[in-house]
Amino acid sequence: MTREQKIWRLNKHCSRHKCNQEECRIYQECSDSAGELLETLDDTEIDKLYNKLFGPSITDKLTGVIKE
Repeated sequence: MTREQKIWRLNKHCSRHKCNQEECRIYQECSDSAGELLETLDDTEIDKLYNKLFGPSITDKLTGVIKE
C-alpha cells in the first residue's frame, strides 16, 4: 500500500470516529503530534500509526518486514 493510500485511509477513519482517548487506538500519537497533518509526517510515523490502527499489510506479513 502506498503512503498516499495509508494517509487517505487514516484520514477517512479519523473523519468517521470521535477523537477521544477511550475510542481511538492512535489518540496518544495524534495528541503528541500537536495537530500536525498526516501529510507532514514521515513514512515511518505514517506506517506506525497505520499498523497500530489497522494492523500490518498482507505484503508486510508475507515478507516479514514488520519489526515489532
